[in-house]
Amino acid sequence: MTCKSLVVICGLLLTSCSSWETKKIPVETYFSQEWEALNLHQVDTYPSFAVCEDVMGEAAMKNCFEREMSAAFYKSLESATFVVSQPISDTVWVALVVNAKGKVCIDTMAIDEQLNTALPLLKKHIHQAALELPQLHPAIKKGIPVSSKYNLPIVLKVD
Repeated sequence: MTCKSLVVICGLLLTSCSSWETKKIPVETYFSQEWEALNLHQVDTYPSFAVCEDVMGEAAMKNCFEREMSAAFYKSLESATFVVSQPISDTVWVALVVNAKGKVCIDTMAIDEQLNTALPLLKKHIHQAALELPQLHPAIKKGIPVSSKYNLPIVLKVD
């Protein structure tokens, strides 16, 4: 091998090695960038009931979750007997939390004072309906089970 060939090979090795170096990013910068990119108000996968496991697509999964949640609450409330002296048409808003283990609890409940007076056991029946829900799979964010909060409207029409 000639001296000229050795100089060219050494020159190529020296210049190409610098392109192999990885850029070091400080941990604070990396986490700062990840935190900014993280949307805390949205999950990757909605909580799901066993009947929703085979559903494909985010919108279909959300619809299945909402449909099954509403159906479970209405089924439980239908078994309750309410006696009223006048017709009622109102909506109760229930904020539900599905924790990272799939357990459901009621965070808040917005009941009109008149409705609460007319149906004093309504809160109890709604809490019982939440306890009777089938086991859920929790919401998923970046591969990790997370707690999530949902508002459930319960429409009451009593004649």
